[in-house]
Amino acid sequence: MVIKTLLCSRESLGVADAAHGLSRYRTPEDIRKAVVALRRRPCFRPATGDKGCPPEAFANASRRKLYSALVRRYGPMCQSCGQRYGHVIDHDHFSRLVRGLLCRVCNAWIDNCVHEDANVCPYAGYLNEPPAERLALRYPASHRIRAMDEVRSAILGFDIMESPAWPSANPAAWRWEIPDAAYLEGVASDWWARHPNAPGALRLQREAR
Repeated sequence: MVIKTLLCSRESLGVADAAHGLSRYRTPEDIRKAVVALRRRPCFRPATGDKGCPPEAFANASRRKLYSALVRRYGPMCQSCGQRYGHVIDHDHFSRLVRGLLCRVCNAWIDNCVHEDANVCPYAGYLNEPPAERLALRYPASHRIRAMDEVRSAILGFDIMESPAWPSANPAAWRWEIPDAAYLEGVASDWWARHPNAPGALRLQREAR
């Protein structure tokens, strides 16, 4: 999870702005340094306090169905801290399988957790055994996420979503050389060209003329 989170820039990858984040792609050494630094400090622990209010109905029909399924099975509270109402449908960024319902605080911090012992970090317990994993619910991927997956595959040389294609079972052993900026910009541009109905694609096509 950490490799996938840290590998690419968080900026969008439309044709017009693909080049802006290219210098922010990270090498294996960069990621290892980040993991070492994260392991030296404890994860943020949300304080007990106001549990807030249940979320408004999701605008997206797919997310409404996922939220209803999670609440029916586990209730409306955050499945990590249990202190606040869950507002975010959390999912694994490798498989896109839904992990559970999180409050906004836990959702903001949980993907930075690199700890292994649930006795040391509550986030580790949630990540090691996601509550909703047994439901096998798939989270809908946005166009931006799909474009980022294309660029990640170009950087690594294999599809990170397909574990059989991994060069080794241990991601810590992976090595890669980041391609030049023009090539990665072309990968992002090609993806948008193949998906003309993606948000912003028509505008970008008009600007390119």
